[in-house]
Amino acid sequence: MAVWSEVTLTEIKHGRMDSEFYKPGYIEIDRKLMSNNNIPLKGISKKIDVGHVGTMVQHYREEGVILLQTQQVDQFFLKLNNCVKITPEFHAKLKKSQVNNGDILIARSGSFGKAAIYLEEEPINSADIIIINIHESIIEKGYLLSFLNSKFGSEQLIRFASGGVQGHVNLKILEDLIIPIPDTEKQNVISEIIKKSYFQKKRSQKLYTQAQKILAQELGLDKLKFKKPVGYEANFSDAMCSSRVDAEHFYPEFDSHCHHLPDHIKFTPLSKALTYCQRGKQPQYSENGIRVINSKHVLSNKINFDDNRFAEAPLIDSLKINHGDVLINGTGRGTIGRAAAYLEKEAALPDNHVTILRTQKLDPVYLSVFLNSKAGQLQVEKFQRGSSGQIELYPMDIRKFLIWEAPESLQLEIRELHDKASSLEKESQQLLEKAKQMVEALIEQAAGVT
Repeated sequence: MAVWSEVTLTEIKHGRMDSEFYKPGYIEIDRKLMSNNNIPLKGISKKIDVGHVGTMVQHYREEGVILLQTQQVDQFFLKLNNCVKITPEFHAKLKKSQVNNGDILIARSGSFGKAAIYLEEEPINSADIIIINIHESIIEKGYLLSFLNSKFGSEQLIRFASGGVQGHVNLKILEDLIIPIPDTEKQNVISEIIKKSYFQKKRSQKLYTQAQKILAQELGLDKLKFKKPVGYEANFSDAMCSSRVDAEHFYPEFDSHCHHLPDHIKFTPLSKALTYCQRGKQPQYSENGIRVINSKHVLSNKINFDDNRFAEAPLIDSLKINHGDVLINGTGRGTIGRAAAYLEKEAALPDNHVTILRTQKLDPVYLSVFLNSKAGQLQVEKFQRGSSGQIELYPMDIRKFLIWEAPESLQLEIRELHDKASSLEKESQQLLEKAKQMVEALIEQAAGVT
């Protein structure tokens, strides 16, 4: 059934004549926002600018200043893991791209409809990200952040990105984004919710880090020092046994660590602890069915359930992910080898880039923490295959990993820290949803919708 949307000539905005810009849903959002006391984004902003646009790969370094990219902009808060870094000298030159504490960030392309705030103190830069600095005497940052991530804010951002060159948000159009301004008391209530959410998120991150540190200390990883060699050798017999002749497979860092393990640590093959190790298959997607987990969902020690797709259940029942399985990514630079325990009650499906690990000897959370540790990630580097364009980690190689079957007491300690961290993270997310709902309710109420 066709959907029609008619607008008058006076309603034409920003020179846009494409029908997509005037979808009925967008028109309805405009109507509700204009029924509120409102102000354009440019009226509350000291600065609306965009981070560096252009190539900068030559300035990337393993250590340096974090460079934010569009994939780091999530709803409300930034994802500061797996960030690239640039030289301090290049950072100093990119003055307009520098991000300061309290700046609100919007992805100019890619992650449309999401806004985050930077709340750390260390120097940081940005690429192709819109940076907004506001007048706090006019509007509360927490309230504005909640509005931008509500349906009334995100739909405007998506609307402004549509029809543009490669879907980029036009800064000039963004200046006219409509911001409803409720009374200060209501803004403060919402801002306090955001502050509490951030506090719980930081507490959660500290507990995750604590669990990782406990294992690192037991394995001696906190004292591990490895001097990068000018060159290294491997025995021909080892090459034949592994069917590998690439230099990366024989890089000596992991072997060096194995030779300097604390006396009470004994590594054993992961295969001895596994009852099942199988990579998923490309699913047949459908509107309904069973949730699919792919490589973007498997983070270090946790699974992100945003933007899941669904598929029909496979004929082979064992391909289903069950409660207590460990999932490990099998591809993707920056994501390969990340592992997390699946602790949901309902089953799910892995796609063809995710491997299911099933064990009865190890706590699944402990196993995921070990795989994400330096000891696990060195083995990911050792066993991954392929060129720089496409690297893969296969089940037959994952089975060859060496692990430590830690005492149950230590596994339990790590599990308890993880569970507390997970609980706090969920509470943080619930608070963010509450803030968005409060913003939307205020706007609907002012527009006369009950």
